[in-house]
Amino acid sequence: MIPTVLITLASCALLHAAYAAWQVRMEARAAGIQLVKSAFGSPMPAEVVVEALSALATLVVGLLWSAPALKGISFASEMSTRSIDSTDSNLAFANLRHRGSILFKEERRTLKQRTIHSQLAVNMSGIDWEDQNGIEYTLVLDRFYLGISAVIAVPLQAIFLSSAYAFKEPGVLVPGAMATVHALLHVVMWLGSPLDMWARNFTAYAVLAAWSLHNFILAIVHHAKARRHGLAWAQKLSPLVIVAYLLFPWVFLLPFFLVCSPEATFGNMPLSVFRKFGYATDIIGIILGAIAIIIEYFAHYTRLQHDLKPAAYADRHGRPSTSELVLSKGIYHISRHPHLFSYPLLALGIYFLCATPAFFAPYPEYRYPHALAAPAAKALVASVGAPVAIGVAAVWVVLPWLEQRQQGYYSAVAAEHAAVPAAEGNVWTTYEIYRSRTSPVVPLPPALYARLPRGVQRWVLFETPLEKQQPGAYGHETISA
Repeated sequence: MIPTVLITLASCALLHAAYAAWQVRMEARAAGIQLVKSAFGSPMPAEVVVEALSALATLVVGLLWSAPALKGISFASEMSTRSIDSTDSNLAFANLRHRGSILFKEERRTLKQRTIHSQLAVNMSGIDWEDQNGIEYTLVLDRFYLGISAVIAVPLQAIFLSSAYAFKEPGVLVPGAMATVHALLHVVMWLGSPLDMWARNFTAYAVLAAWSLHNFILAIVHHAKARRHGLAWAQKLSPLVIVAYLLFPWVFLLPFFLVCSPEATFGNMPLSVFRKFGYATDIIGIILGAIAIIIEYFAHYTRLQHDLKPAAYADRHGRPSTSELVLSKGIYHISRHPHLFSYPLLALGIYFLCATPAFFAPYPEYRYPHALAAPAAKALVASVGAPVAIGVAAVWVVLPWLEQRQQGYYSAVAAEHAAVPAAEGNVWTTYEIYRSRTSPVVPLPPALYARLPRGVQRWVLFETPLEKQQPGAYGHETISA
């Protein structure tokens, strides 16, 4: 079962690699041709230069995705040719993975050294482990991957944030965060513990990698379209938003770090729980993740269609109507900020998926009555703080900031289209009506949202952080109550 799942997921990753590489190539080609044309003044050099650069981009993206996927297929094939008894030691399974890695040092011991070593009291949740073939794995960094992930995530986020400020380009922020998530996934999954290649871990890795790469590409495309049609506006970041941005990838991936960490794979937890895939919490996690990704998919493409409409309507009718200027179609008809709902939902799905070994550790084999007392099990259960922190930051930190930016944007659009005939209506009035009828975060039909008591809207639908914000005339300023 596990080899089949791994081969299927690896094949899907290869297909997604080809699609992603093609998207990057086409976007780079379209943008590069315009850039090189302006430099050379002739289409011929532009075609030659851009074709070479886009081919190089295709090769790089393809290699980044294909190498891990091919490694997964090779590993799954090796698993299918070998049988592992449920009573085997966790460390015996390490031979199926690469012998040693960047985060582990490998050392072969002589028979005499192995005999002496076996007579010592060895704590399996310590820092030194040895398998039955005499290969010792010494952990270079911390046992839970918290240190290595923080060392990678926070500086990368700081670089992207500094670049956004230095070049006054807010379009760097979202692709930068997704690039950090992508880098962390590759480092932890492919360069970490020799015993983390399970169907559950690989499923979480594949879902998160596809999600981050998709968001990376769509964020670049969306920002390019927005700038082309004059829809970009100044983004002032509050200190809380800056802190949330710096910590987002690390907190978001916390359950994934823990389930792949040596403390979990080498600790006092039954190996059969890691091998088995299909527990109730596995299914719940996959369902929640699928719902979150579908919401994000529709949110991205609805916004892209909205950004492209003003130019199309201007060609046919001269001026777009106010109903076309306010983004209130599709998923935005039931939520003003659907991403603030999908991110915590995806984080919760990843938590259920990755924390499953801790939930079911004592049950498959009664030889592990104290499995939940293991440090890894405690850490996995406690990692519920990750989706909770993502949700709190989304509602109390990011939501007020996005509302302020949204009001400023529609204020500028209202001023730009002030000469629209009265029959067309006013952009700001249309936005105010949309804002009063639509839930800020949780997707709900407007008719149902309007009938809910005010207390439910405040505390269940997360409108409490917005009570101090009252838009002024045309939304030119936000007044703090």
